[in-house]
Amino acid sequence: MANVFFGGQKLTLSSATALGDNTYVLGDVSDGFVGTYAIQIEETTAGTCTFDVQGRSREAASQTAAAPAFVAIPYRPLFLNGSVGNLAVTTTQITTDSIIYVPASGLQVALLVNWTDGVFNVYITRLIGAAA
Repeated sequence: MANVFFGGQKLTLSSATALGDNTYVLGDVSDGFVGTYAIQIEETTAGTCTFDVQGRSREAASQTAAAPAFVAIPYRPLFLNGSVGNLAVTTTQITTDSIIYVPASGLQVALLVNWTDGVFNVYITRLIGAAA
């Protein structure tokens, strides 16, 4: 598994894209600009894929790609694994259609992805302002 620095707005996981098990680094969340990530995961073709929300110190950007390590961080589910969420923070593993907020001011945010099969689209929006 590798750290893949992803600065885009859409990530498609499928056999066609040859993207699989990686830690996708979405970027830094700052106190003054981006305070939260809004992420939607859409399972467009049935398959098996898990997503874990992770974070680490922003200082990691000036260190090696692997240190310090990413660790699980809580997020707020609006819609989680096919059901309406309740906005209470959780670290539940994501396995299917979901919409979440990741409030993480001061952290570098990543998604740990274990893809087996199917097609999953991941839409990433950086929200300006204080953490949600």
